[in-house]
Amino acid sequence: ALAIGRSNRDYGFLMKAWEKINCKLVIISDTCSLLSNNPNVIIIKDVTGDAQYPYIRHCAALILPILDGDIPSGDTVLLTSMSFKKKVVVTVPSTLGEMYIKNEENGLLVAKRDESFVALMQKILFTPYYDYLEDAARKAFLKDFSRESLGANIGGYLRDAGNVFQY
Repeated sequence: ALAIGRSNRDYGFLMKAWEKINCKLVIISDTCSLLSNNPNVIIIKDVTGDAQYPYIRHCAALILPILDGDIPSGDTVLLTSMSFKKKVVVTVPSTLGEMYIKNEENGLLVAKRDESFVALMQKILFTPYYDYLEDAARKAFLKDFSRESLGANIGGYLRDAGNVFQY
């Protein structure tokens, strides 16, 4: 599993919950100051730019543990992961959950309660139950969040506005 991002992440919650999950977790963040004694938790601080893509490509699930649900953050990581057909887990409350994720349709939303989070992660990582989310995430990305969909939406708005621009 992978958690990546510099700002507004609750890596403390994630690391505490991960004590009950027997699976590797990679945290990529140059701003994470936490240390882990858990042999399943690997914290990497020197991955930037395009070097993040292999980690996203090869993870079983991408986790966005949001610290403050009122602060928008994590959009790029979330959308990149969806475009890579990844099962995405976002803690709530979160603006990401409000704007991008339809729970159990294209990703998963979970409260930051150890027992709920751990149970969900066990199901995601060790059963095929949520495997359908991989294709669903990619389809949602292409339909709603890709550059092509952005252009189509803008074009539609302009058409609906009755050709308000004169050329």
